[in-house]
Amino acid sequence: MLWNKFPVIPFLATILPINDLLPKSVDASSLTPNPLLAPPQPKQCGGLGLRKAEDINFCLLAKLGWAMASDTVCLWKSILMDKYCYGSNFGDSILPANASPVAKSIWATRRFIVDNSVWLLGIDANVKIGSQQWMGADGEIMSLGDLNPMVEEGMCVGDLIMEDGRSWNVNLVSSWFRPDAAAAILKITLPFPNVETRLYWKDDPSGCFSLKSAYWRLNQNRFDCIDVVFKRLWKSYIHERLKIFLWRLGQNALPFGCKVASIFGSNVGPCMLCGLEEMDVVSHFVSGCNITRAVWFSSQWGVRVERCNLTNGRDVLAWLVDPSSLTIDSSGCEDFLLYGALLYHKLWQVRNNIFHNKGILVLDEIKKSIEKGFREFKQLRLQGGIEDPQ
Repeated sequence: MLWNKFPVIPFLATILPINDLLPKSVDASSLTPNPLLAPPQPKQCGGLGLRKAEDINFCLLAKLGWAMASDTVCLWKSILMDKYCYGSNFGDSILPANASPVAKSIWATRRFIVDNSVWLLGIDANVKIGSQQWMGADGEIMSLGDLNPMVEEGMCVGDLIMEDGRSWNVNLVSSWFRPDAAAAILKITLPFPNVETRLYWKDDPSGCFSLKSAYWRLNQNRFDCIDVVFKRLWKSYIHERLKIFLWRLGQNALPFGCKVASIFGSNVGPCMLCGLEEMDVVSHFVSGCNITRAVWFSSQWGVRVERCNLTNGRDVLAWLVDPSSLTIDSSGCEDFLLYGALLYHKLWQVRNNIFHNKGILVLDEIKKSIEKGFREFKQLRLQGGIEDPQ
């Protein structure tokens, strides 16, 4: 995604509660959690990589806020600075009540910008102490909480330095900052580098603001931890349709009989592949069914899947992306993932055909279809193109 190519379009995003979308006879609290209805998560956190429109809009506005706070030079910034920041800067300015909607939208990101950026001091050292974070060349960040609240407002870092520019005013530093912060400041080497003071974005190694890093920072408390299994899935070289299928399997989002029964209280139902009663469940489908076992055993790896201790879709996905228990070399892991994805996808199609259309299962045809798709996909991958193997 080209993060920096979006236009800024202010709008309101409304999230409808799930209770309002359900029939009155259905109690939302009784439903099994559905990952498709959960708050959007990045792919590497186990989600589909969807993004909330209101968060994207905020980050786009934050990009304008970053331009206001940093040394960016442009006409629109000059106009807003002259009108709303006369005698101050973006970080410590306060908008009047009659400010324009555009200005209010940009200023709504001011605290976000201040909290997640830091001024890297240069020769001028003109950063206001009480409203912005700053640091010297040693990387020690002085935050707003390090300051004595009784200090006079409007003081700059340069006021802490002696006239020769080569030493700190120890008395001022000791009286203005907490003891540990004062000790850290006195260790900063003077004079500062002969460069201009610049604003540094803390979440990017280069110090430059980016929409992607802003989006992650904005949602740091909502996003789950990095999920290695799903991260490997999305980075694999298999077709996107197969990735989506394995994601649904790994997130327990496929409508097996056990899933439907947990919602509506119906019977689980028989396995559509082998006919075993009350076995339309994930664990049976992935490793307990005789059809699944037969297809896996006929593969080039001769896998006895019933010995792999696969009890749910998450176990299957972790096994497919990292089949270390089968002593497969690294070059064969991608082929194993591809074959496993095709196998379970085909069995799911057959299962649905029997369930909905009263289809007939032919084991040899299933094996041939999987092998055919496996060969076609490998050939396409060698040719540099990825298509959906049929």
